[in-house]
Amino acid sequence: CEIAACLSIGELKVSDAKEGDLFGQSIASHTIDFLFYIGAPGRNGGRGAVYSFRCDVDCSELSKFSPANGSPTDSFGSKLKLSGNLLVVGAPLSLIHI
Repeated sequence: CEIAACLSIGELKVSDAKEGDLFGQSIASHTIDFLFYIGAPGRNGGRGAVYSFRCDVDCSELSKFSPANGSPTDSFGSKLKLSGNLLVVGAPLSLIHI
């Protein structure tokens, strides 16, 4: 189904929503399995998070994930890309030390 049709089934709500989370800034969907991944790069002071939902009969939150060692400016979840069963999450402001 198309994303708009699937989302009309229900309303996506997160259990721990706070102002400034930027929930919905990025979305990736696997419509065959009715899975939706929603980015919230402002969550946890800018560390960011990604929420997963299954939207078949209704839309229920499955999980939330965020980096264990994230910094307050990482913006984890600002970009999402789903390829098959692989979800790639962007954190454009993360500093990587090699």
